[in-house]
Amino acid sequence: YRLLGELCCDDLDYLKAENYYVDGLTLFENERDNSGLESDQKIGLLYADLANLDYFISGNFDAALSNYLNAIENYNDTPSIRYRVGYIQYSNENFSEALGSFIKAVNEKPSDKYLLLALGNTLTLRNSTSAAQGYYEKLIDLLDLERNRSGTLKPQANAMDGDLVELYMKTANNLGVVLSLRANQTGNSNLLPKAMANFEESI
Repeated sequence: YRLLGELCCDDLDYLKAENYYVDGLTLFENERDNSGLESDQKIGLLYADLANLDYFISGNFDAALSNYLNAIENYNDTPSIRYRVGYIQYSNENFSEALGSFIKAVNEKPSDKYLLLALGNTLTLRNSTSAAQGYYEKLIDLLDLERNRSGTLKPQANAMDGDLVELYMKTANNLGVVLSLRANQTGNSNLLPKAMANFEESI
């Protein structure tokens, strides 16, 4: 059922794919309840495939969250799934749960740029500005390395350059915000010039 569903997704027949995924999960859940059939990672993959349809195609984030959590419970726990779980929790303003999901993911992918940004944003909203600053600064360092390797950036002509510029702009702006907040919280006026420098870099 999972493989048939994935073939249908390759053909963009998402409704048929969903039916295969649901049929497969129904078969497993009935056998689990009736005979004690144990799960394995293949069941987790099936839950994740169904969740991906909810997340990417229908935009049903509640169903996606439920199915991603089922995937995790069924031995399919990956950084990408944790990121999507965190994103949904963040969108629902469950910042504490989102933070846990992002931290779990970044422990396995410590240099993932989007995870670092997500962690910084979540920590800022939880008023953990010192920790947020650390993640933003780590991300700026990674982006500086990438920018230096790339040479002259052409965001209008190259999509990858465009992504790099947009991510740098957001990170520099958010780091400026955090530095401003920390300056107000601690009374450390030395942080304000650094905040202004990041705002200028973002602009």
